[in-house]
Amino acid sequence: MAAKQFPKSWPPLVVREFEDIKQAYRVLRDLVRSLDDLRRKVLEVGNDHATRLDAQTGTVAPTSTPTDTALLFLDTVAKDMYISVGTASSADWKKITP
Repeated sequence: MAAKQFPKSWPPLVVREFEDIKQAYRVLRDLVRSLDDLRRKVLEVGNDHATRLDAQTGTVAPTSTPTDTALLFLDTVAKDMYISVGTASSADWKKITP
């Protein structure tokens, strides 16, 4: 049994690109899956950046080792803000307020 062919009324580009409907279906299915994966990755990155904007707080300068770079920390007593520039030690917190 031959594969079902596209109707002649379909745009010529579609007819030229795919030999039959099953091949077009497979290509479009894979494209949709790829777009879904891309959407998921974009959301992961967006969520990661959003959590970076939520500053950690404490009543003294940070003494813990940062878990990532570009994290924020607010000393609520001294009103000082810090940003993490590394993940090696607590010295990777850098004060960014005067």
